[in-house]
Amino acid sequence: MLMPRRATAGSALLAAGVLLLSGCDISGASTDDAAASHAAETTTAGTTSSDESAPQFGSQYEFDSGLTITVSRPTSFQPGTSAHPRTDYGIAFRLTIHNETDHRYSIADMSLTAVANGLKAPPLTDRTQGYTGLPDSADRLGRDEKKRVTVAFALRDEPQHLELTIEPDTDDPAEVTYVGSARKASSAAR
Repeated sequence: MLMPRRATAGSALLAAGVLLLSGCDISGASTDDAAASHAAETTTAGTTSSDESAPQFGSQYEFDSGLTITVSRPTSFQPGTSAHPRTDYGIAFRLTIHNETDHRYSIADMSLTAVANGLKAPPLTDRTQGYTGLPDSADRLGRDEKKRVTVAFALRDEPQHLELTIEPDTDDPAEVTYVGSARKASSAAR
């Protein structure tokens, strides 16, 4: 069935308007680029796990307790010969932890679980590249103190889809799962 040109043009304008009003990105920018540009956005809740409501890497999340965590976009890297466990691929995250609770917070109480391409990834230490894991229990944050830590995980192959689940305290069921994909490490140092 042929439609008059005026009706076809009107349909095209209507479709473009629906896309614009629904917030769809038709510019070609990836969702990871959008997540990085909205790093200051904050999500608040006790538990988040579905991809649709999960925060993207590069964003900030605030737990009901007042603890706020920002997780950088992940960076893949090649672990050195001193890395443990031995692997050909690694993924690193920088966490910024801001304690706005009413008590001191021990980062060592935090539990991190990484999943890459559907497989659980073990923590990776590579001291020569600065990946030493979470601080020990003596490292406590007072109220309104911040600390940055970098953590890494061993992968079996190049990461595609990534998830990082954070439990601020293993005695508390609150957790958040960040989702996204990895970017290749540049030839420059981190």
